[in-house]
Amino acid sequence: MQTLSRHLDFRPHDDRLLTSSAGFWLFSARVLVFAMATAEAVAWGYLGFILSDGPLRWFSAAFTGITIFLVVWMIDVSLITMDRAWPEHARAILGKPMEKDRRLRDGMTFGLRIVLLLASLTITAPYLAQLVFYRDIQQFNQGVAAARIDTARAQLEQRFARADAEKGRAVEVARGSYEREIAGKGPSGRYGAGPTAQAMARAIASLEGERAALDRQWQREMAQFDALTRDPEVNRVQLATRYNLVVPTQTILGNGAVLRELRKRPEHQQTEFAIKAFLAFIFAGLLLLKLFEPYTVRLYFSEVLQQEYERYRAGAFDEVLPPVERSTAPGSAMSPQRLYDFLANVWSPARLLEEGQVESKARMAAAAHALDSVERMRGAAIQELNRRKGELARLTTAHDEAVLASTQLDSAIRAVEADMHSIQRSAKELERRPDALDELNWREQRTATSRRLTDASRALRELEEMVPTERYRKERTAAALTEATEGLRDSARELEAVEKHLRELRELLANSSSARARSILKVV
Repeated sequence: MQTLSRHLDFRPHDDRLLTSSAGFWLFSARVLVFAMATAEAVAWGYLGFILSDGPLRWFSAAFTGITIFLVVWMIDVSLITMDRAWPEHARAILGKPMEKDRRLRDGMTFGLRIVLLLASLTITAPYLAQLVFYRDIQQFNQGVAAARIDTARAQLEQRFARADAEKGRAVEVARGSYEREIAGKGPSGRYGAGPTAQAMARAIASLEGERAALDRQWQREMAQFDALTRDPEVNRVQLATRYNLVVPTQTILGNGAVLRELRKRPEHQQTEFAIKAFLAFIFAGLLLLKLFEPYTVRLYFSEVLQQEYERYRAGAFDEVLPPVERSTAPGSAMSPQRLYDFLANVWSPARLLEEGQVESKARMAAAAHALDSVERMRGAAIQELNRRKGELARLTTAHDEAVLASTQLDSAIRAVEADMHSIQRSAKELERRPDALDELNWREQRTATSRRLTDASRALRELEEMVPTERYRKERTAAALTEATEGLRDSARELEAVEKHLRELRELLANSSSARARSILKVV
């Protein structure tokens, strides 16, 4: 119950750090929030009343109204109790850096509430206007219902009047025929009340009886119609079924249509504008109240200051406070402004200085430990760099040998191909002039030329078979050389990064005023 009471009073921290001016501000905020939530609840409760029928509509109205009241109340409470001092106090008291997205979140909070206001003006205002114009809408619907009832009554009377007139004409026609029959001018040609005249008299009596029954039916129908139209809202189903008479009812669409008709009148337009302005003014009051909240209110809603106040009550700051301001002093309590001034200008700088000294010692110890590790890393990086240089030299030699072998192979192939062309020309010359030599010498020369050509072809084929092997060897050594070059560059960059880190550590230790740091630097 205490938590609920603090929530309803906008006092999440109870009376801690609450001044009289801040209490008056909270009272003003409660009044505005209650007015806004009540206006929203009334409008939505009316909507729930319209959506239901019978006794259930009161339950629906109460449930909808209470739900919307709580939703609007909680949203406005979150706006009013928002801690806008967090960035300032977190930086000044806790030493935390400024959050870049804090202002963005605050802006989104106000923006969301403005969006809710626009939604309220768009959705809530029309239903609130329907509630304000309830009597006008009711009178408008009653006028429409009366006009429709009169029209239905006139149509009913016209229907019975036409039926009565038809029966009257039938009786007149039958009387005329009866009189002519008695006068001897009828179908039988006899004077007096003969059989035909008696039949006609009975027909006249029957028609008059039907006319009297029709008159009685009309009297009953009109009596029933009048009875149903005395309470058309209750009997609207029977009126629609029997007489096709639709009576206007209180529905969302029906009231909206009537409201559109009423908007055509200037006085109703002004009233509806006043309703929207009422909701807008309440929200504007809330927004201005929060934007221009007193400094004491900002201190009260500060989570940082409230937490530090709990530590003050526990005696965490008694060592550095004057005796009259300590938590153990009888009847003493620091004001919010004095507490913030002490924390921001005395306690926080001292704590930050102490933390800085501790951090500096820890940093020096870490730097000393890291310096030895970096030296070992530097030695390993140098060894790796030398190893890669040796591997690069070996791969360069292997690649040069592969390139030389491939070049020599290409030269040998070209030489063998030249020899084959020369031998082929000699063979063609020998075939062209067989008489230049005697037959024995010609045959010997031909055989020698053929043997030389065969040997050259075999040598060329062997050399060409070696081409793929030598080409693969050259490509493989080239790829290995490229990889080794990249590895050498990586090792050089790694060594450079290690040496840069080593220089930074040396500068850190050199700039330190600690004798321990300077001794570490000399040893290393």
